[in-house]
Amino acid sequence: MKTVIQNIEKVTIGHIVGGVKQESEVRLLIIESKDVGTFATCVVENDEFGTSLYEVCSVKSLDNIVDDVQQGRKVALSTWEPTLIPNVEYVAEQFEIAELLSNKPNHISLLK
Repeated sequence: MKTVIQNIEKVTIGHIVGGVKQESEVRLLIIESKDVGTFATCVVENDEFGTSLYEVCSVKSLDNIVDDVQQGRKVALSTWEPTLIPNVEYVAEQFEIAELLSNKPNHISLLK
């Protein structure tokens, strides 16, 4: 199953080993549940650094993120080093979800 959440405001993002945390808008969060576990990737646009792709290592269960977004609770993500990418559309195409892109805040799509 794949969950796609778009345009989440004020997400706290920090490196898994500590250091500076930043508050950003997550343009795209893709959570994939597979037989071997649940994985997530997110895209952040930042005026200073451009558009970055992060592999997420969440502090909380990834399953709880959808509930947190729906309830308006603060979301915090731990990540590895980012990879600079051209734009959000690039990632959407790689994950085969380009048709789901939306500008609506906290937009959630569930795919099987």
